[in-house]
Amino acid sequence: MQWSDIIFLGLLGSFVVSGGVRQVRIIAVDYLVSAYVAGSLLSLIGAQENVADGIHIAKLVYLALAYVLIRTLCFNDDLRRQAAWGIAGGAVLLSLLGTGYLLAYVLFRIPAHGLGVQSSVPYLGQVLRLDLHFYTPELLGCYLTVGVAFALALRMAAPAGLNPKWLTLAVLPIVVTEAFTFSHSLVGFAVAALIASRPRMMSVGQMWLRRSLVTLSVLLFAGMLFVSTFYIHEMSIESRKVPHPIDPVDSHVLQTDEWPHVAIDATYSYLHYHVLKVLAWETFLEHPFRGVGLGNFPSVSERAYQEGRLSRSCRGCEPHNTLLGQLAETGLLGGLPLIVLWTWLFTDGWKTLKTSQGTQSEWLARACLGGLAGLFVNGLYTDVMHFRFLWVDIAVLHGLAQSVRWAQARQGCGEPAGYVGSQSPTTV
Repeated sequence: MQWSDIIFLGLLGSFVVSGGVRQVRIIAVDYLVSAYVAGSLLSLIGAQENVADGIHIAKLVYLALAYVLIRTLCFNDDLRRQAAWGIAGGAVLLSLLGTGYLLAYVLFRIPAHGLGVQSSVPYLGQVLRLDLHFYTPELLGCYLTVGVAFALALRMAAPAGLNPKWLTLAVLPIVVTEAFTFSHSLVGFAVAALIASRPRMMSVGQMWLRRSLVTLSVLLFAGMLFVSTFYIHEMSIESRKVPHPIDPVDSHVLQTDEWPHVAIDATYSYLHYHVLKVLAWETFLEHPFRGVGLGNFPSVSERAYQEGRLSRSCRGCEPHNTLLGQLAETGLLGGLPLIVLWTWLFTDGWKTLKTSQGTQSEWLARACLGGLAGLFVNGLYTDVMHFRFLWVDIAVLHGLAQSVRWAQARQGCGEPAGYVGSQSPTTV
């Protein structure tokens, strides 16, 4: 629980008291969300482990309620835009705080006081990692991943009199703050920024820039996979001469008495990020149908610690992977609905983006899809399903998608539809 939950709880209470529950409409994606929640909860029936408590159930139900609430409110175009501006503006303001603290820390060595933490990072050693009162720097990075997508996309919908270049300048603190989280979310952040920056609009002369950004994202992804798997402690390279091979060689090879020989000796070990994912996969294979039960994976990592497979720092850790964690804890009961849900989200999100292109709602569709893609990539390193703003992003996207369908239906009936994504007949 965080202080931001007060906002959701207060909004939920106001929504119920004002009778907004009557405005809730079931749409297709709601069935997939229900299947995901139900599969996760059913995994607790007959679970061999019994360390999960009510907080895991409460957290799952709470996030589902937040999704339904925000999605219903976002059927209204004005509220949908307010939510989008709130996400972008919150990310900018929070990043200004982070950037300001970094400057104060560098210049005056001001202690963190909850804004950052001194932490050891593989290959980098001891560094200052910003968390800005988030539970971990990774979660701050996830929020900035969503925030940068909305902030960049807003350049397409800048109010009259506001130069889009100022909005681009406002993104810089987000980039700085994200970099100083020193977290895996940097990869998803780059993907979200790439999608939201509308690269398809680059001219032919700027094609090199788009290709460079894509190449950079791929290299960043590959590099992050490597540094999340191996920790190379020491590497030595020895060069010497050895006798030429006795076996025949190709006639084009210059045969000499001695050939150069290079020997590379590396001392390395696996990082706990990799070991936890291996444990999650092994757990799924042992309990393929319903896993070990929602919230019970820490018992698996505890046993791994007792067996010497994990260090003390990761005793009782989560798998740090959305899909593998879900499969380990809930098996196919919760894993299959999760896969279908994400497939639906991307399919429907892409369809909404294509439908809204050239309209006043394209920027919002692009922002939602960018944030969704970024969090999906971040899901390789953390469980993003427990991240509040994933559900807010999904809610805004499907509020927009439903409004697009309503607009198309009105057009089919010969009624004026305004622009795609305009306000629905339902006002909350």
